[in-house]
Amino acid sequence: MDDVMELTNVVDKPPPVMAEEPRRLMSDGTARQASDALQGLQARVPRNLLLGNSDLTIEDLVRAELRPILKAWLDQYLPDLVERMVQREIRRITRESQDY
Repeated sequence: MDDVMELTNVVDKPPPVMAEEPRRLMSDGTARQASDALQGLQARVPRNLLLGNSDLTIEDLVRAELRPILKAWLDQYLPDLVERMVQREIRRITRESQDY
């Protein structure tokens, strides 16, 4: 029974914790730069994306920026990619049919 603690000792209450001013993660200058950058991104978002009270999230901004980039990539590379995959599948099917 050596490892059992007795809970009979009275402990003084710890002093009350003073409310601390919340610590900021960024300096005022960095926060201003981040805010300016986000406002610049928001200015580039098509107006038709602004719905309701037009509170956009970072996700909305990133999606709006990536959509034309992804579309251009797909327009450029998807036809060749699909053609190569179809040719590869046809070769595989042809090889399998020759094995029978």
